[in-house]
Amino acid sequence: MAQQYPQHIWHNGAIKPWAEATTHVMAHALHYGSSVFEGIRSYATPKGQAIFRLTDHLKRLYHSAKIYDMPIPFSLDELARATRDVIKANGLAKAYLRPVAFRGLGGFGLSADTPTDVAVAAWEMGPYLGDGVLEAVSLGSLVAASAYIVMSADSNLMTQVAVSGTFWTLAAIGHAAGRVDLAGE
Repeated sequence: MAQQYPQHIWHNGAIKPWAEATTHVMAHALHYGSSVFEGIRSYATPKGQAIFRLTDHLKRLYHSAKIYDMPIPFSLDELARATRDVIKANGLAKAYLRPVAFRGLGGFGLSADTPTDVAVAAWEMGPYLGDGVLEAVSLGSLVAASAYIVMSADSNLMTQVAVSGTFWTLAAIGHAAGRVDLAGE
């Protein structure tokens, strides 16, 4: 099934149509994985929208960006407001939220001077592992071997931050698992 995109996204200071939030193919982040992000859930409650630990998530985003020497050109309060605004702009009762900061188009090379672009996306998303997965796992574990390894906390990579370049292994494992019939049917 094709992904259904929301109508709006917050990008570099403004709510805009989803299709207008573009990045150049030569942006630093595309070539070197120089971006940081958070994944956050919001829930519909009787008292209104509840965003799970928004401030804590945004503080970690800023911490990750600081470690990678990537100044975020918006305050934490501005990003918190942007998060609420993009939920409202898309008319979502509950949402998955993805604030992301990345090195945009500037100079070329590993240590190029580039601007930091920032976006906050919000969309409806069901269970993280997919419908029915938790129910299936409750009946017994589904396990498969992978050709990839995940970096450990004692590796030389900074595992305390959510930087996109370190998530490629998880993405590769997920894609490989999607090609395997774990139920053996």
